[in-house]
Parts: sequence; C-alpha cells; structure tokens
Amino acid sequence: MISKPRSIKGPWTPEEDRQLRALVNELGAEKWVLIASRLGSRTGKQCRERWHNHLDPTINKAPFTPQEDELIFKLHSQLGPKWAEMSKLMPGRPDNAIKNHYNTSIQRRKRRLSLQDPAELQMKQNERGAAGGAISPPLTSPTSST
Repeated sequence: MISKPRSIKGPWTPEEDRQLRALVNELGAEKWVLIASRLGSRTGKQCRERWHNHLDPTINKAPFTPQEDELIFKLHSQLGPKWAEMSKLMPGRPDNAIKNHYNTSIQRRKRRLSLQDPAELQMKQNERGAAGGAISPPLTSPTSST
C-alpha cells in the first residue's frame, strides 16, 4: 500500500525539483501517486503540475510570439477558455502558461483597443489590412452622416 505523503504548501525547493526530475526519469511522467510517495513531501497532483508546468524539458519558456498571440486569440474565440485543447495545438506551451498569458497580455490589449476612439481603432484596422490581415468595414460613429 502506498502511504499518502504529507503535503507541503509553498514554493518548491531546488532539492525537490532535482528529486522530481530523477523520479520522472526513473518512473516516467504518468505514475504521479508513486512519484509523490517516493518524494515524500508533495502530493501526486502537485508533482504532476510541477512537472507539466515548470520542469518538463519540452516546455517552451521563450516569450509568446505575435503569431502565438493571434493563434490564442483565434482559438479562444472558437473554443472558449479550453486551455488544454489549445495546448494540444501549441506544442511546448502548457495549458496554464497559455491561460496566464491570455489573461494578462492578450486580454489587456483587447480591453485597451475597446477603449480607444473609433478613428484610432479604424487606423489600426487599416494598417492590419495593409499588412495582409482582414479588412473590416469602416467604423462609423453615431454622429457621423453617412
């Protein structure tokens, strides 16, 4: 029988990270309950999340590119906040990283654009159109005479 480890809250230590890497190397990245029992200080869920969000060597830790921003925005409009599904389409980007990036960077830019005046927004859309993006019909204000 595998005993349940006493769960530690708070930051992981470098020693815990080293041990987790060694255990995943030995046992694979699926047996989280066994790994946690061997580690002795964290739960299986904590070990799995630490591995998938921080330690897995296939994680792309570089800043998100403008192309990735566009893809996340497009996928979010199609799928909603299904971060795990998006992650499957973006190798090396964990679902948690995509979610955090969307909520901090992309969402902030989206709000900023919605607060800009229509003329400035139209100018940005025209620039995007000239750069090969979609061209939208001109924005009109309630006071314009068209």
